Amino acid sequence: MSVYTNTVPTQAYRSSGRPEVTFAIERLIDIAAMRLGMDRIALRWRNLVKREGDAVPQRGRHAL
Repeated sequence: MSVYTNTVPTQAYRSSGRPEVTFAIERLIDIAAMRLGMDRIALRWRNLVKREGDAVPQRGRHAL
């Protein structure tokens, strides 16, 4: 069932969101690649999880 309203759907806003954090992480990877003298894409490929079962930090009790 759909209902037309004049209000915008909202949710709780408590801190910086995912886009801001993702931007910061991507910039840190770019800086690390520059300091290592590597291509930034090559560094991402080198750290890519390639197989099922590889260790990733998101597989804990508190993973999203």
